[in-house]
Amino acid sequence: MKRPWNTTETMLLGPRGPLVSRRAFAAGLAATAACTASPSSSGGAPSSSLVVAAAMSLREVMAACERDFEAEHRGVDVVLNLAGSQTLAAQILEGAPVDVFLSADAAQMDRVVAAKLTGSSVAFAANRLVIIATPSSGVEAPADLTRPNLHLVLAGPSVPAGAYAREALGRLGIRDDALAGLVSDEENVRAVVHKVSLGEADAGIVYATDVAAAPSGSLRVIELPEAASIRALYYAAVLRASKEPALAEAFVASLMAPAAREALAAAGFSFP
Repeated sequence: MKRPWNTTETMLLGPRGPLVSRRAFAAGLAATAACTASPSSSGGAPSSSLVVAAAMSLREVMAACERDFEAEHRGVDVVLNLAGSQTLAAQILEGAPVDVFLSADAAQMDRVVAAKLTGSSVAFAANRLVIIATPSSGVEAPADLTRPNLHLVLAGPSVPAGAYAREALGRLGIRDDALAGLVSDEENVRAVVHKVSLGEADAGIVYATDVAAAPSGSLRVIELPEAASIRALYYAAVLRASKEPALAEAFVASLMAPAAREALAAAGFSFP
């Protein structure tokens, strides 16, 4: 018997963009099921619902993909569940109703594949890491992350961005010294951007695409040297338990279509 889906609150983006809690999401799914089983006589209710669990770093791109997919598939309501990939994978393993999983790394996707909840996955986008710092931090290079009294914040070690950040620090030979100043492990990469942009930490390591989420002028960006360059691949898969497998396959295919690739490129993503 599956445990209740009640691990961690996540961010969910509905058809018009409002964020709701996961509990409200679960209630919304039940309401959607009731509505879609018997479309209203006015024809206003969607005929199908597609739940896409996507890494938080894809937030803005997925909003565009949701809009385009719904425009091309009339009557389909795409519901986005946005969180760290490790949280999404845990939810899926616990039985959360998900049609498509978009992971920011192979490790979290592999958890779902190993549980035989999906047959295969495809890489559809790539990202890179950068250091972010407050303008007053004095951080100019990776070595500055080892300074005494510098407050560093990273995504947690099980979060793809957090695992990549620690790998990058290791490649530079400064992992232990930098982590001595670690003040918090965040549940997703956007939380790292938020803390640094508010001045609650001096520096962090995030995906290059996440910098745009910060208020203008709140961050400085420091590029990582080639020795620490890590190419983060994003993977998509259709869940075996999907009640809309054809639509789920179509959504994954749409990620390789020109419109989605244009949105990804505009947000700073590259391609495998």
